[in-house]
Amino acid sequence: QEGSGTFEVQTDPSGNTIAAGSTSTVIVTYSPQGGLSGHSGTLTFFSNDPDEPEVTIGLRGGDGGPDDISHPIARIAGEHEVTPPEQVELDGSGSSSAVGRDEDLQFTWSVVDQPTYSYAYLDDATTNVAQLNVDIAGTYTVQLIVTDPDTGATSAPARHTVNVRPLEDLYIALTWDKEDTDLDLHLIPDTGDFWGDDDASFCHPELNWDAGGLAVYSGDVSEGFGPESVRVTGMTEGSYYIGVHYFEDNVGASVTANITIYFNGERYGTFSQSLNHNYFWKPGYIRIEEGEGRIIEGDEVPFFSSTRECSEI
Repeated sequence: QEGSGTFEVQTDPSGNTIAAGSTSTVIVTYSPQGGLSGHSGTLTFFSNDPDEPEVTIGLRGGDGGPDDISHPIARIAGEHEVTPPEQVELDGSGSSSAVGRDEDLQFTWSVVDQPTYSYAYLDDATTNVAQLNVDIAGTYTVQLIVTDPDTGATSAPARHTVNVRPLEDLYIALTWDKEDTDLDLHLIPDTGDFWGDDDASFCHPELNWDAGGLAVYSGDVSEGFGPESVRVTGMTEGSYYIGVHYFEDNVGASVTANITIYFNGERYGTFSQSLNHNYFWKPGYIRIEEGEGRIIEGDEVPFFSSTRECSEI
């Protein structure tokens, strides 16, 4: 997209396959703003269509605007591949003003797409460099629009995609939907016990299990929405059991816990459960056989647990 940022693509068809003879609708909104009476821009579609691999659509709004309207251009530089959790620096300082006063540009960053159950956010969302705080694995898309304060002209939105992919054999992340609560993630091998010496959690942040595997716990999160995660390398055949405990309640309400699981960098699935304070949930266990992992969902309902302390190694 080029030209005015008053036009915004709402339904992006990128990555879709459109069969011969069929159609796909792209919705573009027009939101007039600034001191200009008209706005113009273009939207270009690239595809593997042998006839028309590139098609450009003209966009005009208001009085259409003279052809010589110049709009600032937003540009984003930053990493595209990281491992979770991570803070990703996104640099918009390469953006440019149409009238050569780049230092006067105004910046507006936003997260336009993120994984389900992610609570990622941006620091410094109105400066030329923003920090994206990713929490769980998945794909994130950040948008930048720059504005020329003299004319009110806005750039077409620039977008930057960050793929957050774990490298370990097993990656489990826990998030929840109430900010003022504290949930805890636990993982044990089939030879261990929750709250025991083999419990990878705030109890023991790093464990080299005798049963097989090095487990690293990301750290206890007692505010916000998480995440808490456990990453395991060197897994051997056997079973690994997941537990979630609703440790602290500051809002007097139930909370929904979300568990996301990745095997060898590929997403396996997400599981959710509503919990009350002090209840313990066993989502299921992971079974490793012949180098392949699968999850067996638990059928046990969450239960009240008075245990709140770990055993000492």
